[in-house]
Amino acid sequence: MANERLRTALARDRWSVSGFADALSVDHKTVERWITKDRTPHRKTAIAAARLLKEDPGYLWPDFGRRVVSDETHGEVITIYTERSSVPNSLWLSLLRAATDSVDILVYAGLHLPEANPAWPQEIKKKCEESVSVRIAFGDPESPQVRARGDEEGVGAGLAARINYALAWRIMRNPIARAIEGTLF
Repeated sequence: MANERLRTALARDRWSVSGFADALSVDHKTVERWITKDRTPHRKTAIAAARLLKEDPGYLWPDFGRRVVSDETHGEVITIYTERSSVPNSLWLSLLRAATDSVDILVYAGLHLPEANPAWPQEIKKKCEESVSVRIAFGDPESPQVRARGDEEGVGAGLAARINYALAWRIMRNPIARAIEGTLF
């Protein structure tokens, strides 16, 4: 998958691949891989490249905000994402598919899960059929906390509306969720 954000920024600022590579003291093939294979450079290089392009490194490389934790004292924490939007959509589905004992999801609305992965409801149904415990907790659209969070995000009652939509989608629009409602919710 190509990194169109990087390609566009380079074109906008009239950087050639070799000129940009020279400015960063890296091989031009490295820059080509950043563009064509969507590779993320080392932190120091990504920051320098973003500075040259007057962009945020997290915009140019969405994986930039991800941190791999290798210290064994952290137990099972493998990666930390600074924002939900930094998590690759495919990761949500692969985590669900890998679950063998339980799936516990705590969300305000959680609409990003079925929207980004249309197979999500079917995979949830499979997990229930495999006797995997599935629990999904939604935000209470009537709660003061949801109202406050909506105000913080600048969407006001929009957050409560998304929660209501998620609840309606679960009950009214999704026959799979209706079929397993007792297990799911």
